Amino acid sequence: MAGGSAARLIQEAERLGVAVDEGRAAALLRYLDLLYLWNARAGLTRVAPEEAWILHILDSLSLVPLLEGSATVVDLGSGAGLPGIPLALLRSDASFTLVESQRRKCSFMNEAAAVLGLSNVTVEQGDAADLPGESWRFEAVVSRAFRSPIDFLKLAEPLMCEQGTAVVMAANPGCGEIAALGSAIPGLRLARELRFELPGAYKRCLLSFERDRD
Repeated sequence: MAGGSAARLIQEAERLGVAVDEGRAAALLRYLDLLYLWNARAGLTRVAPEEAWILHILDSLSLVPLLEGSATVVDLGSGAGLPGIPLALLRSDASFTLVESQRRKCSFMNEAAAVLGLSNVTVEQGDAADLPGESWRFEAVVSRAFRSPIDFLKLAEPLMCEQGTAVVMAANPGCGEIAALGSAIPGLRLARELRFELPGAYKRCLLSFERDRD
């Protein structure tokens, strides 16, 4: 089993305001086992296995409070399925579209979704910049370590439905960086800022953007 125990995962997720039961905790750790089984041939991650439950699973689950009420979610540049697959495990009531350009990573995500029984996951191979914005609309757009925050928001804005959100996952930005980001994309406004610390003193900040309807 890669990383921490199910009990520790449940405990630390609760600190983030995310409820994880024993069955889902086991599935999340099973996902990590699959990830490291595939890693040598698919180049999925450079994170050490003992830290994966923190830097891959908890980091992904931190988005759950900001996705409440979102029934359709797209994960741009999903890579190994992060944050999309952990989120799909917890949000069986929502559908997740995982977009990734590399074929081997798409193959892994399809395999992981099948093994974990995730009927709410669809994997799309392609460049996020080429998505058909007019025909694709989602209630939430997310990404993790994919592009710069500004570049991500430029890609996310055409994919957001009228009441949709786009969530930037950042390490620990300063107030000046956030202010610059908030005014960088016409038509979007910063709606919510959430700061927290993961085990190991990893500082994180989530920035949720909505359409500016004023």
